[in-house]
Amino acid sequence: MKKVNGSVTMWNKFSEATKFQKTSGKQPITSNNGSVLYDIEKACAFKGKVDARLRSAYVKGEIKERMQTMAANDVLMQWRPRTLDAKTKAVDQFKAHLRATDQLNYFFPRGQLECTTTEEEAVLCEFAQVRCVAGMSVDSVLGMVSHVRTWCSATLNRTFGNKGTLSNKSYTSQVLKGMRQYQPAELKQEQKRSALSWKEVLMMKRIALGRDTTNEAVAVGVAFAGMFRMGELTSTNTNAFNPMTDLAEQDLYFFPNIWNATHVTIRIGASKADQNGVKDQKKPRVLPVAPNLPGGWLREMLARRHGVPWGYDFRLTARPLFCNGHGAHLTQDQVLRFIRTSLRRCGYTEARVKTFGTHSARIGGATRLHQLGMTSEVIKEMGGWSSDAWKTYIRMQRLELLDISRNMCK
Repeated sequence: MKKVNGSVTMWNKFSEATKFQKTSGKQPITSNNGSVLYDIEKACAFKGKVDARLRSAYVKGEIKERMQTMAANDVLMQWRPRTLDAKTKAVDQFKAHLRATDQLNYFFPRGQLECTTTEEEAVLCEFAQVRCVAGMSVDSVLGMVSHVRTWCSATLNRTFGNKGTLSNKSYTSQVLKGMRQYQPAELKQEQKRSALSWKEVLMMKRIALGRDTTNEAVAVGVAFAGMFRMGELTSTNTNAFNPMTDLAEQDLYFFPNIWNATHVTIRIGASKADQNGVKDQKKPRVLPVAPNLPGGWLREMLARRHGVPWGYDFRLTARPLFCNGHGAHLTQDQVLRFIRTSLRRCGYTEARVKTFGTHSARIGGATRLHQLGMTSEVIKEMGGWSSDAWKTYIRMQRLELLDISRNMCK
């Protein structure tokens, strides 16, 4: 018989209590502070609820063996499907490289780890270089490296290699940065994504008038003014719309009401940088509402969709906030086509058009704030950044540099 806290008697009491619970369907009495049942229930409880998996692990004496697996599974369940897919593909490709070089068992052995973090970093750097030679851009490879590190941290409770910081880059990041200058221009991320200006956003809104692309234009405007990632506003896959995880009409809050609103709050929930949506719950994005601003465009779009005249109240539903022509969730590809088609209609060359992507709206918003002289704290707060990653979004235009040069010579 298994001992718990060195007491066979206490274990017997617990066994009898759980047996009674299974046979009678009633909750056993847990008022006895000296019982194992009370301790286990207290250890597992959170907000009045007890996790059945934890209770079972305590009962079987397997809490140490099962804790890491349970914690890892909970982390994976909190990742969005597309995030999980990206990390899975990156890790699978990394393990394929290790198998091809007969190193898998050495770096992912069963039991005690034998390799050093320096060796791990070297093989990770080797894998990164292979991906670059295969044709991937440096920025895409950096993303894969990050996925491998995050996966190992979540599922194996270890950091793979020597993870760097913003001020002190990892060895792999430094090597890839040196390789960037040798890659073709079309593979360079910063030349792929130009910044949309507010003038171009307004131009797209005018083009969308009278067409079936109003949702696309409003999405671009909201992404610019709120510095959203387009993936937070639209869909990236063909899965059915889920109002619990995808952006719906009911995630908008107009204050004090929709027709007299001064601002609108947009709750995006979980995101790429915030898998649990914690920051969004505490500090959701807020946009001012006016006829010539994206917050006002949102109100006009919803009123037209519901067929409601000015001043009449209506209820925001669980349907997608941004819809395509068939009423389904708008996709990033549809927004991208709208952006590039609009730019072509305005006379942009094909080479110039291809430098714009769905992320250009977020890049444009950050660039505009920088042009207005906003502090880094303001930019980070408005864009939802917790680090200085926003600096990679800033695009200095030639006219700006020309004005700076003039001021230097005054």
